[in-house]
Amino acid sequence: MSSTLARATTQTSRSCRAAFSTARTLRQQPIYQPPTPPQEPDNPHRAFYKSFGRPIAKVFFMALFTYQVLHYSWMKLEAMEEKEEKTAELEALEGKLRQITGKPAPVAAPEKKV
Repeated sequence: MSSTLARATTQTSRSCRAAFSTARTLRQQPIYQPPTPPQEPDNPHRAFYKSFGRPIAKVFFMALFTYQVLHYSWMKLEAMEEKEEKTAELEALEGKLRQITGKPAPVAAPEKKV
C-alpha cells in the first residue's frame, strides 16, 4: 500500500507542478491579437493608384529618361553641326582675305579631329 500511496503522491505533485509552472513553451503561450478596427469602404481613387501607381510611375520615369537622352543627343549633334558650319565659313572668309591681300596661305600641320 505504501507503493500505491507513493505513486499517487508523485502523480499529484507532477500535475501540481505543471499546473502552477510559469515556464511554458512558446506554442502554449497565447499570442496577442489587437482588435481590428472596422473596415472603411475603399476609395476608388485610392484603389486605382494602389493597383496601378507603380506601373504608371515606371512608364513615366522611363519616358522622362528617354526624352533626356534624346534631347542630350540632339543638342550634341547640333553643336557639332554648328561647329563644322562655322569652321567652313571661317575658312571661306580667310580664303577671300588672302585673295584680296595677295598673301599665300600659311602651311600648317594637319589638325587632329577629336
